[in-house]
This record gives sequence, structure tokens and C-alpha cells, in this order.
Amino acid sequence: MNFTHAKQGWDIRQKLDWFAAISQSQKRDYCNDVVSRLRALPSNTHTLEKYGSLSIDKDRYPLFNVRVGDFDNGNPNILITAGVHGYEPSGIEAALTFLETDAAMLTNAFNFVVYPCISPWAYEFDHRWNAFAEDPNRNFSRAGNVNQIDECVRFMNSVEARGAKFAAAIDLHETPDRDIELRQERASRFGTELEEYWQSVPQGFYLMMTKPTSSCLGHRAKFANSIMKEVSEVSPIAPEPDLLGYRNNSGVIWAPNKGNVLRVYLGNHADQVAVTEVYPDHKDVGFDGAIDAQRAAIYGALHYACS
Repeated sequence: MNFTHAKQGWDIRQKLDWFAAISQSQKRDYCNDVVSRLRALPSNTHTLEKYGSLSIDKDRYPLFNVRVGDFDNGNPNILITAGVHGYEPSGIEAALTFLETDAAMLTNAFNFVVYPCISPWAYEFDHRWNAFAEDPNRNFSRAGNVNQIDECVRFMNSVEARGAKFAAAIDLHETPDRDIELRQERASRFGTELEEYWQSVPQGFYLMMTKPTSSCLGHRAKFANSIMKEVSEVSPIAPEPDLLGYRNNSGVIWAPNKGNVLRVYLGNHADQVAVTEVYPDHKDVGFDGAIDAQRAAIYGALHYACS
């Protein structure tokens, strides 16, 4: 839908119009695509946990994580998240494939908790936002001025209830060409200006990291380098000198520790945190190549964690 930009952002009627329009165009089936594969995982090696559901339809949108490994064995704990944005399916597919083919074979060295699809409604309707036109990646916070939306609250409750400390956390995202359209929609939705650097898409893979302090710079750089080394073997790296308003450090963005993105929240629970940004529309990548890049990023994180 096309909405006239207004400084005050959308009112409730515009949100309802948006929901009515997008609800006519379901693209995927969460139960068939995701839940069925999770339920088919072998129960002797994988523990499937329902940690909540979405209030918009509790039966249709149960939320799951999967644990693999013995969390009392002293091995590094690894957290993998995907599907924060439903229109970024390569991360969801990579997380599911990792659970199906890789995770159980690695429990001699690691323990895993995987949240393969944090935003199932958005996955079905192929959008960045949830059903209430809220971006989950801007709401992973307990702050009073943050919208307490299902996708984020259920996830945070689950992570905090576990009480585990993670050696590494990796959150799987994409930056497709469609982002240009969605950024324009976001500017209309929130009544903000569209910055010039949001009007193009990085032409390759990049990694978002929280800007380190001097005391942790070395470790964080090694973590980033380990991921980028693996990814560079299967995917082009974003070549632009600046990415989304930040300096490009060989495909790594050192972003300030601000905002309510999942990257910042996970910093409270993991020693190292990285957010992948795959470019699936590159002529040499495509959907299968994007999945390969996401899996390579996971393995890059594991190589660091066991070094």
C-alpha cells in the first residue's frame, strides 16, 4: 500500500488499513514450513520447548526453541536466533538445517539453543513488522518507553529463565533489495525522514557488531574475523566504503551500543554477539547461496568459540 508521509506517523486507522491489506497475501505456512520440521527432530538428541505463542492467534503461532547438548558439561553454550524479521527467510532455513544436520554432531564441543523463527506471523506474511506494524528488532528491551510486543517479551522471558551464559550469540538477518521499499514504508509509519544512506542496499554480506571498548576490542575483532573468513569463501562481501552510515571495516560494521535491537539485548547474555546481513539478491548468491552464507557464519562463530 502507498501511504502519504506524515510527520506524526500512522494513526490507528492507517495501521488497520495496512493490516487488512497485508492479510490478503499470505506467502508461507509457518506450521508446515517450520513447526513440522521442529517436531520431526529426534527427541533423543534435541529438546523442543514451546516458550509461548503470539496473542494474535495462539494456536496458529506457537513459539519454539530447541536445545541440543548437555548444559552441565562445561562446553561453550551457543545461541542462534533467526526470523526476527519474517521476510528474511535464509536465516530461518539455515537455523533449521543446522538443527537437522549439524548440531547433534557437535555436542562433544558445544551446547546449543536455537530460536529458528522468532516472528512467525511476519514469516507467513513476508514482512519486517509484526501484525501490529511494530518492528521486533526495535523492541528487545525492558525499558518503559518500549512497546512490549509478544515476539520480544516471550523471547526475553525464555532467555532469562534459562539463566545460561553464552560464549557466542549469532542473529541471522538479510538485507535484500526490498529493504528500499520497506524503509520508505517505515519512514511513513513512524513519521521520520528517510536518510540518504537508507536509499541503497549494500551489495554483499556484512556483519553488525556492537562497538567494543578498548578492553574487549581484540576478542571482538577475532570473533568478527572468524565469521568473515568463513563467509568470504561462499559469499561476496559488501564492497562499499560506508554501510548504512557506518564505516565498512572489511564487511564489519562497528555500531554504537544504543537502540533496542536484539544485538544489544544479547550482549547481556553472551560474551560475543554478531548480526549477519546476507545480500540474497546478488547475482552470485540467490536464496541457496544466502543459506550457505548464514551457515558459514554459524561455523565461523563456532571456530572462534572453540579456539
